[in-house]
Amino acid sequence: MKFKYIALTLILLTFAFLLSGCDDAKSVDQFSYVIALGLDKGETNKLKLSLQFPISGGSEGGSSSQSSSSVTYSVECISIEDGINQMNNYINKPINLAHCGVIVFSEELAEEGLSTFAYTLTNTIEVRPDTNIIVSRSPAEKYLKNATSPLEEVSARYYDIILSSSEFTGYTDDMTLSDFFYSLNDTTKEPSAILGNVSTSQTSKTNSSDETNSYKAGDTPISPSESIENSGIAVFKGDKLVGELDNIETMCYLMVTNRLDKCTITIPNPFQESETIDLQLTLRNNTKNTVYSLDTNPYVEVQVSMNAQILSMTENAEYLKDENLPILEEAVNSYLEKIISSYLYKTSQEYHSDISGFAKEAIKKFLTWDQWISYNWHDNYQNCFFKVTVDTTIRSGRLFIDA
Repeated sequence: MKFKYIALTLILLTFAFLLSGCDDAKSVDQFSYVIALGLDKGETNKLKLSLQFPISGGSEGGSSSQSSSSVTYSVECISIEDGINQMNNYINKPINLAHCGVIVFSEELAEEGLSTFAYTLTNTIEVRPDTNIIVSRSPAEKYLKNATSPLEEVSARYYDIILSSSEFTGYTDDMTLSDFFYSLNDTTKEPSAILGNVSTSQTSKTNSSDETNSYKAGDTPISPSESIENSGIAVFKGDKLVGELDNIETMCYLMVTNRLDKCTITIPNPFQESETIDLQLTLRNNTKNTVYSLDTNPYVEVQVSMNAQILSMTENAEYLKDENLPILEEAVNSYLEKIISSYLYKTSQEYHSDISGFAKEAIKKFLTWDQWISYNWHDNYQNCFFKVTVDTTIRSGRLFIDA
């Protein structure tokens, strides 16, 4: 009997503890969850902080020109923490950044340097290290207010979906806060970020390259306009934005850095003048990058191995014949070698920024850390010479062979 009384007492105490709760505990409804954060240069203060909230997440009401699934508030402030504190007072709920899917910086702000913001956000315990970093060619506030889609409600999941397109297009890359922060403190790689913009009818019609079918964010000729688009890469030298890569150059970056899943390219048809051929590319083997010379003009070799599948199909096409595949493979090799070389010289001679991380190979040539630091690779990268070789294997064009 004594044992039963003891067991009963323990059970009652357990229930009392579970039902009592904690005085300092807060329910989900007591927070305002941010799904995206934007930073612009301020007009009346140092910064303009924009925070996007899901309507269903319990944020306060208010009129907005964007989708009914979200609302964006902006505030002029001297720092991120100052802006959040002002917004806390306005919304009357503690703001929580645990579900923030993207952090958007305006180009204007990025050109002045992002190190202070990167350190602050990395030090904020609520912000996830895998939060994506976007540099917007339009104001960050405008980017957030145009984050709408008829196919998906605007939420943290929405940003995950639109950024996952890089896996099958090769038009951008998955670049996160932790990637950016570590690159700021890395001697072997310069920082980079996703390039974003708001697409408009004007940019869609005028800012494209018809010869290479290359576009940057906001330039793609897709209607309707006035929606966000992520295409290309923002290139940094240290913490400052120094340039942009378009979608074709981004594919080259992914090939060189072994980050390519798949992409589609269009090349001139070697068998029929004025026609083109579409191919889907994947990496056959890891790209081999080798740094040979470390004098004032470093010499870098890049060896790329690709698999290609023909997507264009026309009746009696010459490239459908097995004996013509080597000719097509050589045409693909020549095209890729040209655009990859152009990408590499653009990053070295124009931007002076080793976002490809060739320094990870160069550092192996030095015996001591002091020798490596003294060499100053990031300044010598602009003097690099490159040799690019591509070896492509094309699947036969016969229909239904993979069925």
